Amino acid sequence: MNHHSFNNSDTSKKKVLYEELSKRVFLHVDALDLADRIDIIIDRSKNQNEIAAFDAAIISAIKSRLRKNVKITIRHRSSQEELGLQAVDVFCSGIGKKYEKNEMTWYSEFSEKIATEVTYKF
Repeated sequence: MNHHSFNNSDTSKKKVLYEELSKRVFLHVDALDLADRIDIIIDRSKNQNEIAAFDAAIISAIKSRLRKNVKITIRHRSSQEELGLQAVDVFCSGIGKKYEKNEMTWYSEFSEKIATEVTYKF
């Protein structure tokens, strides 16, 4: 996606979509109720106010599934700092190229492993 082509309304919609998708991801994480500690690493893409709102939304989405004294850490990092984010970026690039340029080469290497694919338009 060309991030520079969004107007403010589209940017706002994108942020809401990102938060909603993040919450939905956590609905599918097994064994949250067994965890002693939750450490979440998110790609850094927000300012301080947006980070606080995002963190609150995620904690709200998962808190009911956690035991009482579970420590939750949410870290916003760049992919240069976190190897796991680099791995996610590799797959996201394939998905992005599929929709932006109709380039299927990398996407076709892993598409059969995708359990569900939903297209959101805004």
